[in-house]
Amino acid sequence: MSDLQGENKRLGKEKEALQKQNDSLKIENERLVKEKKDLQKQNETLKQEKEKVEAENKGLQKNYDHLKREKDALGKEKEDLQKNYESLKKGKEKVEAENKGLQKNYDHLKREKDALGKEKEDLQKQNGILKKENV
Repeated sequence: MSDLQGENKRLGKEKEALQKQNDSLKIENERLVKEKKDLQKQNETLKQEKEKVEAENKGLQKNYDHLKREKDALGKEKEDLQKNYESLKKGKEKVEAENKGLQKNYDHLKREKDALGKEKEDLQKQNGILKKENV
């Protein structure tokens, strides 16, 4: 009988050890279940944050695209204005050159007019002298 008692005692100890393991596993399982729930909550929160960030990114992309189109349009407008400026600058230089030529022509004609005026005065004086002599 003592073998049976020894066996019974051994099995009782094994049962206690297994019960302890079982209790330990239950606690670990509860901890893991709680951890799983926490991770699911975190996952849901991250999913919502991801959707929010994606929506913000979509808005930023639209804004970026709009600003890029605006920048491109302004670049084209700048090029057109630069071409217009260059054209006007050439036209101004041409007009200035023409004005310079006209000024030279005007100065030349004025000198000729002044010379003719002096010549006229001299001729009038001579004519006046001749009239006096003929009287």
